[in-house]
Amino acid sequence: SNSLLGYLTCRKKKGDEKSSSRRALGLIHLVAACWLDQGREGTRDCVKTIIIHEKYRYPEHDYDIALVKLSKQVEFTSNVHRVCLPEPSQTFPYNIYAVITGWGALTNDGPTPNVLQEATVKLIDSNTCNRKEVYDGDITPRMLCAGYLEGGVDACQGDSGGPLVTPDSRLMWYLVGIVSWGDECAKPNKPGVYTRKGSLYFRFSCERPNHHEACGRMSTLLRES
Repeated sequence: SNSLLGYLTCRKKKGDEKSSSRRALGLIHLVAACWLDQGREGTRDCVKTIIIHEKYRYPEHDYDIALVKLSKQVEFTSNVHRVCLPEPSQTFPYNIYAVITGWGALTNDGPTPNVLQEATVKLIDSNTCNRKEVYDGDITPRMLCAGYLEGGVDACQGDSGGPLVTPDSRLMWYLVGIVSWGDECAKPNKPGVYTRKGSLYFRFSCERPNHHEACGRMSTLLRES
């Protein structure tokens, strides 16, 4: 495979309303596999094409997703794995646990690690997440909240674009969401916000004629779903 899903949002400007949201470090998650294979000097040539969702409008968070076509195939190893994309009919019940991974900050605006981190969070229903004391109606049908209302565990700056995954009964891991935004990190009543089942909302862009080649197998998969 040489197609990857990720996020669109980028570093926030000073004075922006959510200046401490986790939108930082660009495409680090999207080129990670290529980076590991080529080394730092090779990453500049890793990305061939970036296709953004046609309904995304900066600086909004809705439709926060992109498809990245790499310049070479990703070789899957014991350390580099693919994740399953859910079928349109597949649902993930709230209150189940899911896993996030990334090289983002260990604390809000804090240092970043050299070793990939992981954390377990709980899916939170949108009605709860839209309560006034949480995100006050900002959560759209394209978004999913995950974390803990008491705070303490969360994605953070630099984790954007990373996967939120959960296993099924056969221990097959599925992509539930993609790290998108949040209010700082691990604050009470401010869980992480993810692009929900991101791949399903990308079919609009992949089906555009001039994007068929770049989308490749991803386009075919989404048209079939």
